[in-house]
Amino acid sequence: MAKKKKKAQRKSNKLWCVDRRQKVLLRDELATRGEGSVYRCNLQHYLAKIYREPEKQDFKKLRYMISHPPRDPTKSSRGHISIAWPEDLLMAHNGKPVGFIMPFIRKGLPLVKIYNPSHRKKCAPGFNWKYLHVTAYNVALIVEALHEIGYVVGDIQSQNMLVNPQAMVSIIDTDSFQVRIESGKIYRCPVGASGFTPPELLGKNLREHDRNKYHDCFGMAVLIHQLLMGYHPYSGKWAGHDQPLGIDDFIRMGDWVGDTKGKLQRGRWCVPFKIVDSRLQVLFYRAFTEGHDDPRRRPEPKEWREALKEVIDELRPCEHVKNHFYSGDKPCCWACEWQSSMSSGKPNLDHALKSRAEVGAIALPKPQGESQAKKTKAAPAPAREAAQSKTAKPPSPTKPWRERLAPLLAPFRYLKKLLPTRWYTWALTIALIG
Repeated sequence: MAKKKKKAQRKSNKLWCVDRRQKVLLRDELATRGEGSVYRCNLQHYLAKIYREPEKQDFKKLRYMISHPPRDPTKSSRGHISIAWPEDLLMAHNGKPVGFIMPFIRKGLPLVKIYNPSHRKKCAPGFNWKYLHVTAYNVALIVEALHEIGYVVGDIQSQNMLVNPQAMVSIIDTDSFQVRIESGKIYRCPVGASGFTPPELLGKNLREHDRNKYHDCFGMAVLIHQLLMGYHPYSGKWAGHDQPLGIDDFIRMGDWVGDTKGKLQRGRWCVPFKIVDSRLQVLFYRAFTEGHDDPRRRPEPKEWREALKEVIDELRPCEHVKNHFYSGDKPCCWACEWQSSMSSGKPNLDHALKSRAEVGAIALPKPQGESQAKKTKAAPAPAREAAQSKTAKPPSPTKPWRERLAPLLAPFRYLKKLLPTRWYTWALTIALIG
């Protein structure tokens, strides 16, 4: 019986690519999801996804996706795969398809490890605010490329986005996308994540509803807000008299932290919404306030991409901390002011949130001179610099008698290597006395 089980297991691990006619051997399992599991395989730079119940899968959808891939916006220019698209079907020994192969995205962290400040300090400490803007730009770039050819992501969420150290983004789990084939049949996306589903789809059976690009625009706006702000736009402190609600309840009500007329307020230790550029504030308002009643008012990926490109080009480096950046329409670095105010227990960004027009014509604070630097406190150092300053020892000052004796001791440096320690000490003593 044991031998029969081993033979059956070997047969199940041996698969074939339909178009490439290559043998595929499954290796260790990397992830398990609702429909199937993802494995390493013998094909370099590829992973294999095997469905648990392949007889229930309609492989016409995958065949259409393989023959109609979207334009990868970074593959030819940067050599980076932004869309982990199915490339070939996998066939079992009985001749029936059981899964597919897709590109292996290496050195990628889930988006939640990047936008969450506590996770980011551990996993990607060098990711600054400029990198977060670039990541948001790349997210919009990917969704735009998918919408160009008519695909709808559907289940757009942070777990389906991977980010590498260069802020390049890759979207995975692409076989769950909504696909319309040539015959007009629509293969719907049956899943949706809490906190990313638009209000018009909440409480509905997603297997029975077609999705459109404006549904993706809502989830994409939530991702961009998480990247730039560090928290969900529909999470905060509830100022109403009734019991606090969940994120999906706030989405259904259209109450988010950036809406000054709502009852949902940001947490005490969450940065204010106005730290972002005013152009991005307008897009967020359209996505969450105007788009609540009219989904067509939500900004499309192209609008986000163009606005983020302008904002990234205008981001200003901090005068005090090398890894700090702030928006070009703000007078000073909000991160420095936020850190200094957090030490006092009363986080405040009154000065940093003012526009440049309110403060004056000077866009950046002038560098302080030596006399002013002695009077004012230095800006807080980054975590890495602070750790180094604690461990590093200050250089010891040179003593005056060593400077005077240095010319006399120079001839004895060579003798120290040749003579025993006792003889060297005697010779040195006689020379000094003489």
